[in-house]
Amino acid sequence: MRFRLSFITVCALLCILFSCVREPKEKPLIIEEVIPGYWELISASRNGKNVPSLEGAYFEFDSLGTISTNFSGKQVVTEYIIDDQSIIYQEFGKDNRLDYLIKGFDTLQFNTVMRKIFNFELTLLRTEKGE
Repeated sequence: MRFRLSFITVCALLCILFSCVREPKEKPLIIEEVIPGYWELISASRNGKNVPSLEGAYFEFDSLGTISTNFSGKQVVTEYIIDDQSIIYQEFGKDNRLDYLIKGFDTLQFNTVMRKIFNFELTLLRTEKGE
């Protein structure tokens, strides 16, 4: 009788244990898969303060390593590279670094420093070009 009760208890515990097996995790997003596309700036801050003057800024990346942006106020089309957690592109002979954080397949955050004193935080949303 005790053996039967112990056996049933062990079987029940094993059933509970195996039913708690972890769900398979989603594959982590990698920048090379996420970045190609047209990205509109939806919010920007400079040194922690909102920057409405950047409204209308965009970044467009293609899968061949070309970026098109108007972030600096002028249209720039150039090549970019991905280095560790940064996207690096040249503008007027100077390297610009965008440190990125993937928030989701359609949302990115860029952090960059301009003129060594302005810390920008940019939130971008993937959209269709021309929307």
